[in-house]
Amino acid sequence: MNLFIDMGGVLMHHNLPGCLAALREHMSDEAMARVLGMLPNAEGLPNSMMEQFERGEVDEPTFVSRLIAGMHTPVSREEVVRIWNIMHAGIPEESLDLLRRYADAGHHLYLLSNSNPIHERDILTHYDMSCFEYLFFSHRMHVHKPERRMYEQVCEYLKEHHRADDVTVFVDDIAMNREVGESFGWITFDGLDALQRAYPLA
Repeated sequence: MNLFIDMGGVLMHHNLPGCLAALREHMSDEAMARVLGMLPNAEGLPNSMMEQFERGEVDEPTFVSRLIAGMHTPVSREEVVRIWNIMHAGIPEESLDLLRRYADAGHHLYLLSNSNPIHERDILTHYDMSCFEYLFFSHRMHVHKPERRMYEQVCEYLKEHHRADDVTVFVDDIAMNREVGESFGWITFDGLDALQRAYPLA
């Protein structure tokens, strides 16, 4: 089985409201909408700088510089990175243990995440991700879920590694992302609990 796992909201606790609250100490809602593309209700605008960052269209120095330029108080680059990483509220060790058990059972595990260089560095610095055979980060693929091109790249990878005929399972907390996966014939779940119920480990 090919098992694709989303990061925020599935493997890792997601704290976007906490990140935005910290940004609001330095930015107005108008500046956040203009510079970051985030509305006060924490929804991202289409093709926002946040999405561009996650597609790899904007690099980290540019992203951080634009955030600082939109702030009304002096903030260091290091502080911007710290605030951005508030979005990551931690990976429960039991979740990683569960995925290691799936890997030990012979399944092929992959991370499939809308991410960015700051969050990739944070993840790889603080967590052992060795249970994954490959990490599919949007900013490295230059495409963003739920765009079909991201799934097409994944399917091409599976074909190249002779795994295209295996059952493919995709765990993502966002319905739109799952729906695109289903259009490729993938079996989808909204969380690890649902995955365990459908594919229990011995």
